[in-house]
Amino acid sequence: MVIAAISSPVNAWAQAKKIKVGYSSDAPGSLATWLARDTGIFAKNGLDVELVRTRTTVGVMALLSGELDFIQASGPVVIESNLRGTDLVYVAGGMATLDFIFMSQPEIKSAEMLKGGVVGLASIRGASLVATEFALEKLGLKSRDVKFIVIGGTPERLISLRSKLLQATLLSPRASSRSERVSILWRMSEPWDCRFFTTALRCRAGLSATIRTR
Repeated sequence: MVIAAISSPVNAWAQAKKIKVGYSSDAPGSLATWLARDTGIFAKNGLDVELVRTRTTVGVMALLSGELDFIQASGPVVIESNLRGTDLVYVAGGMATLDFIFMSQPEIKSAEMLKGGVVGLASIRGASLVATEFALEKLGLKSRDVKFIVIGGTPERLISLRSKLLQATLLSPRASSRSERVSILWRMSEPWDCRFFTTALRCRAGLSATIRTR
């Protein structure tokens, strides 16, 4: 009975190190983190993981303050943070391209018709802004040709698009599949469209020194 208790999964779980991992959105890019938790990969490596949804900018601040141990997010905010003197590092890369779809109101069939319109962003930093500007460039437009407004996460932008508060926004493939009566202006799902190191796992430099690949 003693041997069984020592080797039981319950005991192993009790000895697991508790950590918090932040992720930026309910999008395909975050799937790897959820799979690692739900299939027991974290547990097999002695980790009891709590997943916390947070915007990238807030996640970086939480990481620096020690409230989070890791974050899974896009690169621009982390790079900007390092340029300001922080010690964040990349631990593992995720997707190497963007998977967004640039969608608009159904009556907007071309880039010319989008001029002067309102484009929704998840935030003024991070992949949302970079990808939106990239999509506009591919369509032959400049940032000054539209008006940016920060709406929030995917659910908020989807609702705003449906209620016609926005003329266009980026959506992930999963969210775009639920969108009705909209036009697709640009698909960014092909690897050669935009090489962008996104959804990577990051932590403080001091913590990265203790990580071992298993």
